[in-house]
Amino acid sequence: PATKPTLGPALQGATETKLGLPFGYAKTEAGAGAFAANFAAIGMGLSNLGDKKMLEAFDPNGLVDVPNDSARAACSAGWCSQVTRALGTNVKDWDKDAGTATVDVWIVTVAGRPVEGKQRVPALWQTLTFQIEWQDEDWVALPATSNLGPAPEAPAASNTVATEVVREWLELDQ
Repeated sequence: PATKPTLGPALQGATETKLGLPFGYAKTEAGAGAFAANFAAIGMGLSNLGDKKMLEAFDPNGLVDVPNDSARAACSAGWCSQVTRALGTNVKDWDKDAGTATVDVWIVTVAGRPVEGKQRVPALWQTLTFQIEWQDEDWVALPATSNLGPAPEAPAASNTVATEVVREWLELDQ
């Protein structure tokens, strides 16, 4: 049966929520980084959910695309999931007086659905570069650019120690 995708765990850096979404970031370099990371991860999640009211509240500039009906129909034909996580940020061109920053956000998006015998799902590794500015006491995203990578290297077949550590960690999480 199809299930409704979720946004995943709560993200940090905001001081308040509206419609369950984070708002109220500090006008600091750290606040700019937290906003950009959350915008990247949550924006992709809201795009997947297709909730226009939440998307408009979170993204007043309309930067995040909502999937079309045929994409949603393909997903609802069987359970599927898309999860995006921000892995790191790099705040550059920070200008507190002007209330602007450029922030690189390294993200990974994993998408797929369980298929018996299939152990791999596609992952897209990207770096999004956001221009953000301080408006009405919070950060707002302006159009972003996207570049592929960096992506992790495939583990060597002989790297059994790393493989075992990951397996043990995953077992503890269950």
